[in-house]
Parts: sequence; C-alpha cells; structure tokens
Amino acid sequence: MTLRAHPEVPKRVLVVEDNPAHQEILHRITEDINKKIELIPAFTAEAAQKALSNEDLPDLILLDLNLPKMSGHEFLDLLRNDHKYADLPIIVLTSSDDAQELENLRSRGANGCFTKPTDYYTYSAMMRFISSEWLH
Repeated sequence: MTLRAHPEVPKRVLVVEDNPAHQEILHRITEDINKKIELIPAFTAEAAQKALSNEDLPDLILLDLNLPKMSGHEFLDLLRNDHKYADLPIIVLTSSDDAQELENLRSRGANGCFTKPTDYYTYSAMMRFISSEWLH
C-alpha cells in the first residue's frame, strides 16, 4: 500500500455508486472543495473490487448500498473480512435515514454513514466534512 503523506499528492477516493448523476455531483463538489482529490468511479461492487486489486489502494471509499448484483452491504462485509482493507476508511452514503440501519452499518465496519442529501449545498457541506475528517 502506498502512503500519501505529502500534501501535494492527490488523495484518491473510490466512489462505488451506480447512479451516474450522483457520480457527477460528487465529481463537481470535490472539484469545488479541493483540487487535490482524485475520484475513481466504480458503478458496481465488482468494478470496485477490480479497482482495489492493484497495490495502490485509495485513501477512502464512498459506498452506496443499493448496487446491482453485489449490494453495498455485501461489499462492506467482503472488505471488512479481508485484512488488506482493515485500515481503509469506508463511508456509506445511503438514501435511508433509519437510525437502526445506520448503526448496523457502523457495527459492520463502516467508518461513517450519511444519508444522501437532496440538494447541492447540503451535499457539498457533507463532502467538506468527510474530506476534513478522513482525507487530511
């Protein structure tokens, strides 16, 4: 695994999200808040697995739960059961606001769980928080 302690090296974020519109929103927001974040899009958990197969792991994973084929829940479990990814922060973005489900995700190994905002301003504020907490 490559460490990115140098401030000029972009932080890499694997975005596991099947909705192209959400991928685009995240791309626009990260460009607005920090030019030193590189987004790696994956529209399925299987594509994310392929992206993780190289030695240069991302600094963070943003994970949607409602994915085709392998769900986000299954992918989270798969990653947390592999020691190679034990220290890799995984942030779940979900449309659910069920407190019990969000707590269940944290107990399964998610470092953070956020309900997807419905407006750009709130989405941007959420991404600023995520960036400051997990990409410093």
